[in-house]
Amino acid sequence: MFGFGGGKAAPAAASGKQAPAKSQRAGGTGVDEKALKARKAGLDALKLAAVKVQLALLEQRDALAASVQAKDQAQRAVAEAKAAPSRAVAGARDAVASAKEEVASRVKGELAAAEAKVQGLTDGAKERLGR
Repeated sequence: MFGFGGGKAAPAAASGKQAPAKSQRAGGTGVDEKALKARKAGLDALKLAAVKVQLALLEQRDALAASVQAKDQAQRAVAEAKAAPSRAVAGARDAVASAKEEVASRVKGELAAAEAKVQGLTDGAKERLGR
């Protein structure tokens, strides 16, 4: 009815049209050559369209993959940028702690040296007074 009836065509007399000329060659099958050529051309066009659709799908897949990769790289860059200040703060805290330890160590050393000097002076003064 709408051209999807499984290849059955209306009889020529019923449609009011003249029947197409059939091949009368020796060994001919009685099939209309123009119809065969038209079908072949239609099939070729469908094959070409299918190849174009496949190509377009492949291109879309590649574009999507590139987009996903770019998104992942951007997310990594954002994460690194967010982590950089905290890494810098942690590094600064470590440096301050190390400097405090070094200063404390120096002060302890100088204090011990000063205490030893005072003890030596005290011992020396006691000896002088005790003589």
